[in-house]
Formats: sequence, structure tokens, C-alpha cells
Amino acid sequence: MPTTFIGLLIFVVFLTPGLMHTRQARVLVPYRDESALVETASIVSVSLVANLVTVVVAAGFRWWQPTHTPDVGRMVALDSTYVRDHSAYVATWTIALLVMSCVIAVWLARVPALRRIVTANFSPVITDASAWSEVFNTTKGRYTYAGCELKNGSYVGGRITWFSTELEETGDRELCLGPPITFRSAEGGHGDIDAQRVVLAAREIHRIDVSYIEEPQDVATRSWLRRAWRRTTGLNAEDG
Repeated sequence: MPTTFIGLLIFVVFLTPGLMHTRQARVLVPYRDESALVETASIVSVSLVANLVTVVVAAGFRWWQPTHTPDVGRMVALDSTYVRDHSAYVATWTIALLVMSCVIAVWLARVPALRRIVTANFSPVITDASAWSEVFNTTKGRYTYAGCELKNGSYVGGRITWFSTELEETGDRELCLGPPITFRSAEGGHGDIDAQRVVLAAREIHRIDVSYIEEPQDVATRSWLRRAWRRTTGLNAEDG
């Protein structure tokens, strides 16, 4: 571990891209809790790749515009006062390179094509997967509509706006539905829920019916999704 403030600062800056990559990836793809050693190794590996790409780009820019970049040779020279004399300039470049490295790390996490390449070449044949992620993620131009039969016999339907990506199938996983949100009670009464979001815990859900709906071009989204609700729940058109 670093023992000086400068060493600690360098340590944090070096690991920031990997940390941002991990946080982004956990939002987008299923994940399983890992040991501290494995998680640290992943963060260090991604940080190393992102920082290496950033250094290569910075070196290329230095070769192209040597007068508009910090002089690394003078910075590392013995008894050099270059950093102190040009502190604002060096700090600006340091922040810019850190931002670039973080952008690269986040990009590696968010671009599906890159994730598929890495998965195809470096992942084992059998991998952990979440049924929620497999069926809830859709392609561009589609909505995922979920009708949830709850354990108390009621039924709630709506557009999926967010869901937990944990691999462990625990009752703490949550599913968030957005408008139009429709409800049917266990006694048979039904109607719309006047809310922007409804959050359901996995422990409350008995079954989930999933539909993939093309984004309507000339029909209101509310009417389009209401028809999906009727198909899912078996209600007649004149009922709603």
C-alpha cells in the first residue's frame, strides 16, 4: 500500500477507471458476488488496459504536437522544478488523461459488441446467467412488457423500466414497472394504477408473463400496452 500522499493519489487515480468499469458492468449484465481478491484483480486489469490505451494516445499526441504537451523528461528529471513551475498545466493534463481513461473503461463495459467479443474468446463455455436478464433485455425499438401474477392472487402489468441484475435468485431482487400500469385484484376487479413506477420484490411474485412490443409509430403507447395487458390477463376489450 502507498505510504505517502502522492503515492496514495497515484494509486487512486490508477484504479479509478477499473472501478468505473465494474460499476457500469454491474448495471448492465448479471453478476455474482466475488471474493475481494478476484474483484481487485478485475479492477486492476481493466485499469491497466484503459491506462495503457490512454498512454499510447497521449504519446501519439505528444509526437504530433510536442509543444502543446507536458515535457515528461523534465518532469522526471532529478531535482526538477518543472511540475512546481507548471502545476496548473500539469494538473489539467492529468485530469484530462484520467477522464479519457475512465471513458475508455466505461465504453468497454457499455458496448455490447465488445462484451460479446470478450465473452466469446475468454469466457468458459458454461457461464452464469440470470433468467431475468435473458428475457427482460430487448433490442432497440422494442419495449418489454411484464404481467406479474403475485402470490396473493392479484396481477400487475406494466412496461419494465428497471430490474435487479444479481445472479442469486433471492427474494430481495426487485422489478420496476412503468406506465401504463394495470392492476387486477384477486377478486377480479381491475383498472389502472395512477403512479409513475411500481416496484415489486421477487418474493411477492409467483409468475411473470413477458411480451416484446414494437414501439408504436402512429398509435399512443398507452393504448398499445393496454392491449398487451388484455392479451396477457385474458380480459375482453369491452372490460377495460
